Amino acid sequence: MSWLLATPHELGDGLRLRTATPADIEALVAFNGAVHTYTSDGAPSPRIMARVREWLDGTHPHIGPADFLLVEDAITGQIVSSVAVLRQQWAYAGMPFTVAQTEFVGTLHAYHRQGLVRYQMDVVHAASAAAGDLVQAINGIPWYYRQFGYALTLPMGGGRAMSASAVPTLPAGATEPFTIRPATPDDLPFIMAVEQDAQRRSLFAVQRTPAYWQHEVFTLGELNIFRRHWHVIQAPNGTLVGYLAHGQHPTSPRRWLTTLEVAEGTSWLAVVPSALRHLRELVGTVPAETLGIAGGREHPAYAVFPTRFALLDPPGAWYIRIPDEVAFLRQIAPILTGRLAASLAVGYTGEVRLNRYRSGILLRFAAGQLAEIAPWAAADARALTVASAAFPDDSFTHLLCGTRSLADLEAQYSDCEVATDEVRALLTILFPQRTSAVWVMG
Repeated sequence: MSWLLATPHELGDGLRLRTATPADIEALVAFNGAVHTYTSDGAPSPRIMARVREWLDGTHPHIGPADFLLVEDAITGQIVSSVAVLRQQWAYAGMPFTVAQTEFVGTLHAYHRQGLVRYQMDVVHAASAAAGDLVQAINGIPWYYRQFGYALTLPMGGGRAMSASAVPTLPAGATEPFTIRPATPDDLPFIMAVEQDAQRRSLFAVQRTPAYWQHEVFTLGELNIFRRHWHVIQAPNGTLVGYLAHGQHPTSPRRWLTTLEVAEGTSWLAVVPSALRHLRELVGTVPAETLGIAGGREHPAYAVFPTRFALLDPPGAWYIRIPDEVAFLRQIAPILTGRLAASLAVGYTGEVRLNRYRSGILLRFAAGQLAEIAPWAAADARALTVASAAFPDDSFTHLLCGTRSLADLEAQYSDCEVATDEVRALLTILFPQRTSAVWVMG
């Protein structure tokens, strides 16, 4: 029995909602290839089809047919709408929690505007809550998922690039100081350890399992849109000092390192030039004109060439939904307490009442400890007079996700209000603006 839906639901008009089975694999692959095509002639996308197949046929370690919902014509069996849900573990400043990532949301054109996606999203949200997930996430088209309670918050992708000719060349007769070779399964413990250290730079991060790392580095098929070629970076004495990933046989004059990380104790100044020269020298269908590092908004490599990394590729954004803000705050309470202890408000005692207009949240502090996080009945006429701060719409989601500072939110929303400077100082301490690099689970 699927965790998503125990029994099929009859939706009326001859349509039935159910979870997928192994017998649906070929039909779901074909459906997604047709619905998610981006070719000018409307031909099915082989790259989308390859990714969907890997999610269904047992190739991916954390998802299978039971994680797909589909709406079918009850008479013909034709799939007319579908979504997939990949459950995974993320972390907030190192504090773990589970996430339901919805992907491959699609409906045949003839069945648009019948509420089929909404019905499936309601099922996903209920099942995700029952499973204990604190967050739902989507990598999706602009605006659409706002209607289901999502906010475009955490940055996704992005990077900085430079002209290929700006990468320093080696002096005549010199050899590369590092060897860059394809990764092997024996290198995975090193890659995982370096990635774990790198996650300290990110407020939100995906915590990948060893099985997922094996899948990502060695199992993804060549047609999968997230397929990368992984390499480790070795010092002359054979010590591993970093790793990188990129596409193979570049077909664009703009080339990217999709991942570059260096082990602690190793100089980024020494490694980054070698990594960029490696990228420039890949054999492709066209010569390299620009070279980039897709490290998001902030990455240590950018500081190696602060003036040469002048070409900005702005990040997109994850859709994030935090349906129970009190539960999420309780999960990250140790992080909040730690921030308070290291701040100018150490030992604080008092209450902060957050007005969310349709609800409210009470934060009660005792001698620097978060003694209580609870719902607060703020939705009455007196709320604005007794609240410590007020956050409309998705503004508090941005504060929780670190994507906007409190000052930014006050400037953007006229109904985002803070009662006193003391509260303003506390909220700034508890919820600082920080970047995140959340890697899409391929």
